[in-house]
Amino acid sequence: AKCCERRAAAFLCGLAGCMDELRAVSEDEAAQMPSWIFTFWRSMCNEGRKEETAKSYARTFAMLFREDQKAPSEMASQTYFDLVKASPKNKSGNGQRSASVAAFQKFYNAIQGDVSKLDEPDEDAKFCQVSGEPRRGALRGPRPKPPEEAKAKANGATKAEAKAEAKAEAKAAKLKKAEVKAEAKAEEEAKGRKAKAKENKEREKIKVNSE
Repeated sequence: AKCCERRAAAFLCGLAGCMDELRAVSEDEAAQMPSWIFTFWRSMCNEGRKEETAKSYARTFAMLFREDQKAPSEMASQTYFDLVKASPKNKSGNGQRSASVAAFQKFYNAIQGDVSKLDEPDEDAKFCQVSGEPRRGALRGPRPKPPEEAKAKANGATKAEAKAEAKAEAKAAKLKKAEVKAEAKAEEEAKGRKAKAKENKEREKIKVNSE
């Protein structure tokens, strides 16, 4: 038993040593981390993951950053993934930590580590925060939101509102179509009555003349 304990302690010590070799996060990179996590979460949602599942991965990644304080490029490395996967916390957590790192690797490689492709977190995106106070001094901030997105947010537009608006427009179009059809039918009936009245009048005239 003591032999197993010594081996486990040596293994953990080896992991710690490898982790120390990875570059620590700089102040500028730490300031950008909420944008990294937010854009990471959004990319997972765009890929079709459920929002809560993506948020769980993002929270786990934020927790790993708080614990290890490594640069984004290091956290996207195969070495970091291997270290996280081998850690006891990952095993006791059913692989949630390594799964989160694997997802971040995919995202990081997709944007090639380009910070200009990061989005600024929404104010209510608490899961993106990595500390109580945001750190200052970033050399390059995240990419500003497109004018259309900023305008939509300013107007309070949401997917639910857009869907409701589209539904209302479709209903209005359907009612308009029904009204046009009803008007056409009424006009046709009026023409029919007028034609019949004229026909009856002609018959009466012929009858009178024949008498």
